[in-house]
Amino acid sequence: MNLKQLESLDLSSNHLIGKIPPQMTQLDSLSTLNLAFNHLSGKIPFENKFVTFEASSYRGNKELCGPPLENDCVFSSPPQQHEEEEEDEKQGIGTGARHIMLRLIAALNCARRNFICPNSP
Repeated sequence: MNLKQLESLDLSSNHLIGKIPPQMTQLDSLSTLNLAFNHLSGKIPFENKFVTFEASSYRGNKELCGPPLENDCVFSSPPQQHEEEEEDEKQGIGTGARHIMLRLIAALNCARRNFICPNSP
């Protein structure tokens, strides 16, 4: 399974939390992205294909910031983290990123097997 060939990704309304994994910017074929109405936070990665996605791709995520959204990223102090999250970040992946990637893999497995997959956990 080659995720770099993924053209469309809709993870809207999936109760996702945390930051958008920067690795997602490496999905070079991605032309449609919908992460709306989750609980995502932090700065939107704004490089590669991500520069083409409109604000509507991120609506309903009150704690997201940066282009293409109008709200600037202003961080007064780093958010408190749990020990597990700190360890995950040392290893290069946060809890939110892990959750998004697991959802992506599950959706691809369902699609590959022609199953109708649920949209929420």
